[in-house]
Amino acid sequence: MQRLADRYLAAVVDGLADEERGRDLLPAVLARACVAVLPVTGAGLGLTEELRVPLGGSDDAVGRAERLQTTLGEGPCLSAIEAGKGLVADAATVAARWPAYHRELVRQTPFRSVASLPLRAAGQPPMGALDLYSDAARMDPSACGPEVQTAIADQISGLLLDAPLVSTEWTDEPVAAWLAGPSVADRMEVWKAVGMLMHSLGETQRESLALVRRYALAHRSTLDAVAVRLTALELEPSDLVPAGGSCPTPPPPLDLGARPRSGGGGQDGLPPGVSSLDARRRRGSAHRSSGRP
Repeated sequence: MQRLADRYLAAVVDGLADEERGRDLLPAVLARACVAVLPVTGAGLGLTEELRVPLGGSDDAVGRAERLQTTLGEGPCLSAIEAGKGLVADAATVAARWPAYHRELVRQTPFRSVASLPLRAAGQPPMGALDLYSDAARMDPSACGPEVQTAIADQISGLLLDAPLVSTEWTDEPVAAWLAGPSVADRMEVWKAVGMLMHSLGETQRESLALVRRYALAHRSTLDAVAVRLTALELEPSDLVPAGGSCPTPPPPLDLGARPRSGGGGQDGLPPGVSSLDARRRRGSAHRSSGRP
């Protein structure tokens, strides 16, 4: 029987052969390859520092599930990020630990159970996560066991870190080709909106993000949709300030910490999370080219 790692790599190669746009769609290809070789209904990849940044998913339902967690600020994948290790949650666990997320997950997607596996370079903390979704109440154990971590999640990490650099509209710095995809560009609008609020209202990054999230929840929208309205000037920063003028307390699942008050970006002008992951990618490339371990 062909090893799982070999079957997964073959599915990736087949997926890349079918894509017209090449390496910028690599994350979506990697996610669909997971669905091809594992007993799961959907799969998605995302950066896991600061605000979660989606890289690609196997279908639109995965995108909805990701946006739900990011907008609500709770869910199994975000909890796995905080814990720094893999997490598997069946339907009962999702309902008990993240009731708001569970309610919307059932209403908006076919998914009922979720697993999240870390993506990391050797000896480094997680740089991202592979999220697996099932329409069954309990995730099949073969979809999230140790072999899946080594045969699939670790291969995904290597493929992402080896990606070539390209230019993109949302930063002057060259970034990995898969960071030029549309889902990343959409999430960058959130950082632009956060920067606008920081400048206009004098709030920290953490407080500004909490304002966007609060407004999205109050209007049954998403973080991304509210950010687009802000950057398109359809909303004024003052529209997001609650009655009484005090900012809401940011929800606990995302511990953003203290950030610089200017710009809303990370090092080299890149958004937080993207900048540190890109730095890891550069370090990994330098080590490989110099022959260092």
